[in-house]
Amino acid sequence: MKHIQPNPEEVKEYFKHIPGRPSPWRLIIESLFMVQSKSGVLVPFKLNKAQATLDMNMTGRDLVPKARQLGISAYVLGRFSAQCITLPNWRAVIISHEEEATKRLLYRVRQMLENPRSDLGEWEMEETELVTEFERLSQAEIRFKETGAWFYIGTAGAKAFGRGDTINALHFSEFAFWENPERLAVGLFNSVPLITLGGEIIIESTGNTDVDAFAMMVQSARAGKSTWSVSFFPWSFDEEYKLPKEMLDTLTFATPEELEEPRLIKDFKLTPEQLAWRRFKIGEATGFSIGDKLKRFSRDNPLTVDECFQGRGGQVFETVTYRPTLDWDRKIGAGYEYGKLPSHPVTGYHYIIGADPAGGTGGNASVAHVGCVETNEQVAKLSTNRIPPHVFAEELSKLGREYNEALLCVENNNHGHTVMYALSVLNYPAFRIYKQASVGAKPGLAQARKEAGITTSAQKKPLLIGKAVQLCMDGYILHDERTYMEVMGFVETEEGKLEGGSGMADDEVLALAMLAEGWTRAALQATPEAMGQGVKAKYGSVEWFMEQVKEQKRGQGEEYGVKSYLACEEVG
Repeated sequence: MKHIQPNPEEVKEYFKHIPGRPSPWRLIIESLFMVQSKSGVLVPFKLNKAQATLDMNMTGRDLVPKARQLGISAYVLGRFSAQCITLPNWRAVIISHEEEATKRLLYRVRQMLENPRSDLGEWEMEETELVTEFERLSQAEIRFKETGAWFYIGTAGAKAFGRGDTINALHFSEFAFWENPERLAVGLFNSVPLITLGGEIIIESTGNTDVDAFAMMVQSARAGKSTWSVSFFPWSFDEEYKLPKEMLDTLTFATPEELEEPRLIKDFKLTPEQLAWRRFKIGEATGFSIGDKLKRFSRDNPLTVDECFQGRGGQVFETVTYRPTLDWDRKIGAGYEYGKLPSHPVTGYHYIIGADPAGGTGGNASVAHVGCVETNEQVAKLSTNRIPPHVFAEELSKLGREYNEALLCVENNNHGHTVMYALSVLNYPAFRIYKQASVGAKPGLAQARKEAGITTSAQKKPLLIGKAVQLCMDGYILHDERTYMEVMGFVETEEGKLEGGSGMADDEVLALAMLAEGWTRAALQATPEAMGQGVKAKYGSVEWFMEQVKEQKRGQGEEYGVKSYLACEEVG
């Protein structure tokens, strides 16, 4: 079969990065490929408005927040397939968020390659032989015999790419719904050359939360603080999202004002047919109130970028000070992340380490959060899901000794028991390990070991989280992006559970809560200058507790919360 092929000089010119014109890949897509329509019929692949706009405006590092079912993934499949049948030794990779979605993508790309058009389409170009013969190397890999190109489609975390692998074209599908997206993405990013060398990355997703990795990347790019470009596509881009305007007369479950239709007509020039479709979809959305229905609809079908990224559940941490800095020395590896401020530790300063241990089996992460009392900020963070509890204890011991024999505040539930025992074997100073308050308990080594660490329970977790909230309200500064994301994504569900929202982890939050539990103890030993003498103490703050401890020692302090802290001091 004779088909068209882009001129090599056109491809070379494209790699010079000239947005605003159709790419050579569009020529192949629209003249060679068929695509399955929403009704299930194979039709010639004609780029729709969203696909054509993205094709003309790609920069090589592209973020694509979007409404559902606009065909962005289909366009990327066609684009990468066109590259593979054209460019020698090209390597294309698509990573999806779940196995079922991966299977659908694999089916669609094979469908394109196995069912080429029998005509040349609309483009008039020189005819050359274009061979599309390919073979499956595995369930997820395709090799093109003529060009030697390789196409991989898989699920996030299913395949590890080596440091020496080169990926020419990389696409993340539904990135906002990945688990541990940063850890999975960083190695793949480093495998892709710059656009001038023929490399491109496309990250596409519908919205999830306002603090997940995708949301943070988009907001950073919009603020001009990254090298990524943003192409947003609202639901109104789809010409099929219309219903007869007469249906507006039958869809009367809410008033036009309640559904914000007058504003949408003014601001977005929506037609009656589009409003009819929107009203119908809102009516079928889950949720009791109109407000709930609107929120759910706008998240999946946004008209603005901000509507893509909405908080889910009741946000627990409302006041958080996050200060990203280039000084934050961050190292990321497979299942491992470590960051620190090089200006710490400082001789004479007091440090606390909050730790949330895990099993080291690749699931939940063991997290150590290091805070400085004097500067009221996060100064280091270790996160790993690949080391067993006793090795995590060794890392805690090293961190503690590095940071002036920091006060270790470790959760002692489950894997924490192993960590606490290992710390005692490692001879970490017992008086620098946080011990739970036990008013009336007899001091002694056996008692200290028994009470070492912090036991969490369904009853105590809200109190621990509450202390972390108060610490943040008092101005504690976070520098690590992942810590900030998990803190801002931590919610109270409708059932009253405290957890990471929308599938986000909460290991960072629990480590921060462990640190907050021991904050007052460490603050009592800090330098007076650092504790802001002369400033009236806020109720419940570190300064307030210090004043109360002094009064309690004179027999005049308030009863709330003070005797237990004194008991802790006596025990350890």
